[in-house]
Amino acid sequence: MKILLNFLLIIISTLSLLAAEPFVNVPPLPTNLRNYITTNEKYFELLMGYYTRALILQAQLGIDNMVPPVSYTAIQNMEIREIRRYYNLARALYDSVKNKKDDPRLTNCQEKLEKVKIELEKYKIENDTLKLKFIEYETLRELIDIRDSIIKALNLKLFDCENDGNKVIIELMNRPIYFPILGANIKASQWFFDNPRINTYLAPSFDLELHLFNLANNVLGVKFATSYTYLTNIVEQPGREIPIKQTYKDDIWNFSVLFLVNLSKLINSSSLYWEIDLSAGYFKGFTKSPSPFLFQNDYKGYSLGVCTILGGFSRRVPIAVLAGASFYKYVDAIGYDGLLLGKPFLPSVFLGIKFNLLNTF
Repeated sequence: MKILLNFLLIIISTLSLLAAEPFVNVPPLPTNLRNYITTNEKYFELLMGYYTRALILQAQLGIDNMVPPVSYTAIQNMEIREIRRYYNLARALYDSVKNKKDDPRLTNCQEKLEKVKIELEKYKIENDTLKLKFIEYETLRELIDIRDSIIKALNLKLFDCENDGNKVIIELMNRPIYFPILGANIKASQWFFDNPRINTYLAPSFDLELHLFNLANNVLGVKFATSYTYLTNIVEQPGREIPIKQTYKDDIWNFSVLFLVNLSKLINSSSLYWEIDLSAGYFKGFTKSPSPFLFQNDYKGYSLGVCTILGGFSRRVPIAVLAGASFYKYVDAIGYDGLLLGKPFLPSVFLGIKFNLLNTF
């Protein structure tokens, strides 16, 4: 823009002479035109140099509409042909002034040059606006680059977290299965008396198991267990016109040896523990009547049982579900006051939860 202001000073000083010489010179095109399209500022300065010379020479000739206005698209695209175009116009007008002698219309140049000055000032303002927009664009471009870097870093972090989560899941799936050395069971048992005068509630049972040793590469094993069952029976007394029901409570202790088969080892399961137990034992029972002065009964016998255990014995999952059946053969005769049952063979079924108290780590 300094060049444009210098041109205006030359024009104003020349007007006082009212000479027929061109007010401005038109320098030849630079040989390295492509160096002027590297930045908008260089391109704009060269293009406007030829454009303003053409306008001044057009005003000196006293003609209008010879020089078209510069388009913003040309400035943005930095087209070389636009520079050549305005150079050719300025050169042609320069030659016209040189070939033309004194012209009375030179007296009107002051008014036209004022218009040129106003138009140049407008282009200066617009050029400054374009520069501000360019700076704003560069700032936004930097912010976008920073945001893209943050998104890329977050995606990498998310990928690492997903990999860590998958590793934990695989570790859980592949965790080793351990035999519980010491375990405890809580069960609910249902006993079945083959007598319509006896109604039995669900009996709570508590077991404590000790794993003794394994066989056949941990496929087989032997355990010792002791269990306590609290049995409640509602007995309808016979031989009376009005039935009288009395409650009897039995404390039953059972001691047994269990032979286990580790099915999870046979099916090569690394995440699920499955076991089948077969048991044989000896039990001792004590019957309490509603009154300490009424019927009391002590008895004993032998027991058999089968049980399946399903779960995951590990540091993270120390519990399992068990279900099965037990069979009790009494070797002593039992009865509840006036109701005698002899030496029965009683079945029962149970469902419960097994807790792993100590693993074979």
